[in-house]
Order: sequence, then structure tokens, then C-alpha cells
Amino acid sequence: MQMQSSPFKRDIIRELSDECAAQGLKFGVYYSQTKDWYHRSRGRNVKGTLSNEDYLALVQANLDELLSNYGEISVLWFDTGGNDLIEADRQGARVRELQPDAVICSRLYSRCVPQAKRKYADFESLPDRMLPAKRMTEDTETCMTMRHNWGYDGPITADPDAKGKYHWYTNRRTRHTEIRRSKNAGKTKLPPPVKEAR
Repeated sequence: MQMQSSPFKRDIIRELSDECAAQGLKFGVYYSQTKDWYHRSRGRNVKGTLSNEDYLALVQANLDELLSNYGEISVLWFDTGGNDLIEADRQGARVRELQPDAVICSRLYSRCVPQAKRKYADFESLPDRMLPAKRMTEDTETCMTMRHNWGYDGPITADPDAKGKYHWYTNRRTRHTEIRRSKNAGKTKLPPPVKEAR
């Protein structure tokens, strides 16, 4: 799927990359390489999904586009790392080839892959919404949200009685989480976008 064929009709990655460069900010991208939102059953002979080989070719093409068309990439946040060490190492090597100064998230690999074998992981990414119990000594991030899900999905409400996916965390919970996070681990990801964002 290309942005130009979406209702947005513009290359948002290009716009973000250009604006970061204009403001003197580092630019990084997120990429879910092991399974995307359209090919979750890849390689399982499920009707309408890609074969494993075709899916890996798509990943390669997507990585090449991200790493070649948007200037300097400072960080690549992979997600849902796979158990296949050869696949992950091939993708990590491609990042190093095209963007040698980029740092790579440990989610290039599955958590089942021992840290010693995560050849291209530059920093540790904890499981979603996990705060470490003790101070981390290595470069680490924790992926938190300020509501119960990761992406935009409808109207926003701060109503504590709201049911379902639109519920934001209370200010108290958000502050408490941020205090605990800042004591023991790295960054907090931004809240999901809102429909009105430009």
C-alpha cells in the first residue's frame, strides 16, 4: 500500500524527514518486519496471503525504500521480531549497508533469540508497557502508550467511565508511569495520532 493511494494522498514519511532536517532534528522510522497488518499469515498457505519468499522480498523492498529515499535515518525501530536469525541478520546487515550510522532496536530479533546472538541490535526494547523493576545499565527503551491501544481509532475521551478502546489513561497514571520510567529506563513513545492532527 502506498500513501498516495490512501485518503491522505501524500508521502508523510518524506514530509517528516524533510521537516526534521529543516529543524536540525534526528529522524527515525518504525517498521514491523516480521508481520505487517496485511500479511499476518505469510508462509502458512492461507488464501490471499504471500508466500514466505514473496513476503521477505516485500520486506527487502520496503527496507530499501525507507533506508534510501528519506535522507539520514538515525534510528530504526523494528517490531515483532522473528525467530529466524538468518532473516533478522540479513535485514540488520541491509540497514548497516544503507544507513551505517543508524541505531537498530532489539526487536529486529525475537525475545527467544539470546542477546549474545542479536548481532545488529544496538539497544534493548522491553516488552510493550513493561517498566523495569530495577535501573537499566544498558541502552534501553520501554514502549508505553497514554491510552489502551497504539493507534488512532476514533474519538478521544478522557471519561474514566468510558468503555473500550478510546479510553485515555488518567493524568495521575500517566505521571506515575513517567516517573517510574525515568528512574529505570529510556524513552516513552508518543501518544497515538488524533484525527485532527495536521
